[in-house]
Amino acid sequence: MKKNKFTLRLPDFICVGAQKAGTTYLFHMLNKHKDIYLPPKKELFFFNLQRNYSLGLKKYSSELTEGYSGQSVLGEISTTYMYDCNVPKRMFDLLRGEIKIIFMLRNPVDRAYSHYIMNKKTGREKTFSFFNALRLEARGEAKTNYINYGLYARHIKPFLKYFDKKNMFFIVFDDLFSENENFIGSELSKFLGVTQIEFDRRAIVNSGTVPRLRIFKVVYSNDKMVAAVRRVVSSWPALKKLLFFLFLKKPVGLSASMRKKLTGEYFMSDILELEKILNFSLKKWYE
Repeated sequence: MKKNKFTLRLPDFICVGAQKAGTTYLFHMLNKHKDIYLPPKKELFFFNLQRNYSLGLKKYSSELTEGYSGQSVLGEISTTYMYDCNVPKRMFDLLRGEIKIIFMLRNPVDRAYSHYIMNKKTGREKTFSFFNALRLEARGEAKTNYINYGLYARHIKPFLKYFDKKNMFFIVFDDLFSENENFIGSELSKFLGVTQIEFDRRAIVNSGTVPRLRIFKVVYSNDKMVAAVRRVVSSWPALKKLLFFLFLKKPVGLSASMRKKLTGEYFMSDILELEKILNFSLKKWYE
């Protein structure tokens, strides 16, 4: 149990990203564990937003422990922490080197496509094609972060300046949603010091979809409307399935040749650097 000299309850672990790499699924699975507590608000934005960071540890601890009832392990999941160069030092300054850090890593092309689909669904992305959206970012003509957020080695290196790699745990998205899920659950349990963490692929959340008609983008671009719909359907699984069938559809997937082309064009050098950091192969991402 992490406490500072002012006896504020501070996190034992933080999952810092990556965005669109299964962190919401991780949030729900960890929240089911009797010895782990996560605040109801998934993203606290404390270490990356100056207006929050300036409020100090007392404010952070109060948000972190909202609803906390003495579980042995307290954590936070904020996917934007991974991408802010100020975060590693801020975390070290306030939490020191004892904090455990979790990284979730997904095939960067798939992550980028999921990010793109999310923005298309909400109406934030106007570009006609995923390929063109990547090209615009690469040229510096758009700040969409489809590419940037998938350059994992670049964003992990600043954390290695302040934290020992033994205090880091790396989850590869592809393995988590495979037959390796029990092994990952076992290793993560040891890392966090709790009994077995169970993963259940049937509980996948935030599965990528797009509206069937443009008019439905109005709903998805309004956070209050989305929240209202979710509240209504949360207790009615049958209604949720009906609404999904009527208004949403699965996006067209990427072909193997397109995935390989985009990997080579935008991500290959970073993946090779990442393999060195992780000390295991990621060939399934590029072969």
